[in-house]
Amino acid sequence: MSKQKKSLSPVGLTMPVALKRLESLSSKQKRKDAEAIMMLLWENENTRDPLNGSMTPLDSILHECTEGCGKTRIFSFGADKCVYKPSLNERDVKVAAATIQWIATNCGRSFFEKFYRKFEEARKSK
Repeated sequence: MSKQKKSLSPVGLTMPVALKRLESLSSKQKRKDAEAIMMLLWENENTRDPLNGSMTPLDSILHECTEGCGKTRIFSFGADKCVYKPSLNERDVKVAAATIQWIATNCGRSFFEKFYRKFEEARKSK
């Protein structure tokens, strides 16, 4: 019997304003809405493989180093050899989800495009 995969950040587990925007969409609108598409992608990215307990973006973003980091290797973060111990609280998960959802808004996409232009300029100037 296989274990069911469960996301650490299911669609809907977000801040109230972000949730309100998602809930205002019809089923048909959700298929084409950038925020809804982003949230489905985020949900999928934050689903651990039940066989190996793979690390998710949320795990990486919300990881806090402890005294055990570097002593016992569970997951490795580059040269630091941090020990990964899942300790996600609901508010942190909601804030991260709302931030990712915001990137899919017009304002968020504009912000990301500015970042990307700056990044490309910096990369080309080397």
